[in-house]
Amino acid sequence: MKWLPAFSIRNAVLVHMLVLGLLMMGTYAYTELPRQLMSELSFNWVFIRVDYPGVPADDLEQLLAIPIEEQVRSVDGVSSVSNRSKEGFTFFSVKFESLSDDEFNDVYQEVKDAVAVVRLPEEAEEPFWVNFSSADFVPMVSLVLAGDMPKGELFDIAEELEDQIESLEGISKVDLGGVQERQIWVEVDPDLLNASGVPMTGVVQALQSANVSIPGGLLTVGSSDYLLR
Repeated sequence: MKWLPAFSIRNAVLVHMLVLGLLMMGTYAYTELPRQLMSELSFNWVFIRVDYPGVPADDLEQLLAIPIEEQVRSVDGVSSVSNRSKEGFTFFSVKFESLSDDEFNDVYQEVKDAVAVVRLPEEAEEPFWVNFSSADFVPMVSLVLAGDMPKGELFDIAEELEDQIESLEGISKVDLGGVQERQIWVEVDPDLLNASGVPMTGVVQALQSANVSIPGGLLTVGSSDYLLR
């Protein structure tokens, strides 16, 4: 490495020009190049939500969820599709394969075109699309409720807390999860059923006729909407 000092002494002007060039490039990079504390990353996820007010989850499966999912799965570049339906809306999570930004945009448009083919009921609203990225994580807070009380009371407290948080300024979205829907378990005694001459299908029909779900409209209380049935 003795040649380096000797070279620098013999070519002082060249060395000074190189140092000056490096300083100028560094100054330009420091002042002009964009800087981010947390760069936004695309995870190739897309969320789709379709609202159909007043319609129960079972009906949404047949009317919206199954037809839309079949169309989305038919698009090349889609890795997986998951669906969750609740009363009044159905929600899809679409995961794409590893694609470049340009390829992702093309496949994203193909998915939109595929969903547009599905004939939605007149009362259903247009699909709402969300392109998922790292920006959706910041800022985010998770809150867990637990207590020695019936699940129904705990769920009522969670719903009330959800409404209070949504009413705060600066809150974009609040999701309530981990809630088990209430179900009724019916046990039939086969011996009594046979003695009465009632077939099992008769029991099923009696339960279905006694459990009629009819939309009753939408009730708005403050900033919250409640489906009536």
